[in-house]
Amino acid sequence: MQLTTLKCPECGGGLSLDSSAASTCRCPYCGALIHVDDEDLEYERRRRADTESKLRELNAESALRLKELRSATAEKLKANIIEHSGQWFVALFGILVLIGMCVALVVWSNIESIQSKQDNAAKAAAGYIAAPMGSSDAEGKNYEDVKSQFESAGFTNVSVVRGKSSFLGLKAGEVQSVTIDGSTAYAGHLYKPDVRVIITHKT
Repeated sequence: MQLTTLKCPECGGGLSLDSSAASTCRCPYCGALIHVDDEDLEYERRRRADTESKLRELNAESALRLKELRSATAEKLKANIIEHSGQWFVALFGILVLIGMCVALVVWSNIESIQSKQDNAAKAAAGYIAAPMGSSDAEGKNYEDVKSQFESAGFTNVSVVRGKSSFLGLKAGEVQSVTIDGSTAYAGHLYKPDVRVIITHKT
């Protein structure tokens, strides 16, 4: 059975007719008796067929455009990946190098720290001793007190020399610098008790 949709000429209500049935029908809305000839049915069939054909064409065209859009988007994405892959590789390589340098620095620092502790332990076992204070800590203190502290720490070769009287910020008798084996950067190191210690004070 094939149904054809018409409109009631009296009230405009929709009518569904069996195109193979009788050519008259009654409107279910207003009750009008409607005569339907073959030309009306044929016109409605053609109109319906044209509408369905246009809908199929629109659907096919929409599907084609969607496929083309997806393909173009995929190609653009692929091109961007290829274009920027070199930059990404360089950036990744730089990051890996930086991480490697940081790891190497940490490892090297730990190795140096361990070696320094081992060296100091070996020196301490051999009778080496540490300074009671750094040169900057001794600056401004009475040279006799500083000399006494170095001797109490076990240093046996402590000398006192006069420095420049023009040294600003210090009074006479106050320490200008302390050197061990010729260096003021002796903090954290161990030395033999007879190493030369020089205390310089302002005159």
